[in-house]
Amino acid sequence: MRSLKYKAYIKEYDKVIDVDRLGLNWGGSVQEIIVSEKELEGKDEWTDFQAGQFELMQYTGCKDKNGVEIYDGYIVKITLTETQKTRRGEVIYYDDNACYLVETANEEYFTFMSADICEIEVLGNIFQNRDLLSK
Repeated sequence: MRSLKYKAYIKEYDKVIDVDRLGLNWGGSVQEIIVSEKELEGKDEWTDFQAGQFELMQYTGCKDKNGVEIYDGYIVKITLTETQKTRRGEVIYYDDNACYLVETANEEYFTFMSADICEIEVLGNIFQNRDLLSK
């Protein structure tokens, strides 16, 4: 079983940080997160953020060519196996097929299991680096 890991984009700080704990409501949606302030302000304390103050990002279970863990909301560069051409796209979770995809600006979709992809590299995330999608 793969481990569930989360990062969150904290809007107030404009930072993506590791999430230590999730607080769920009765319906199962995330109501709050608890994170270390060490990444935010260098303090050895914990703080919580309520829904609306953050964007949650889940680990896909995959790593890029440099060993960087890939989360939904990340912007990645993929290299296509057959042509060696590259595409940039956002990692998204596709509910209909219950899988993670890379969605390009040209509305192309690639799964992480696709034989079409020979290499993936994390470039940034959609919250801080949206401009990377247009390059």
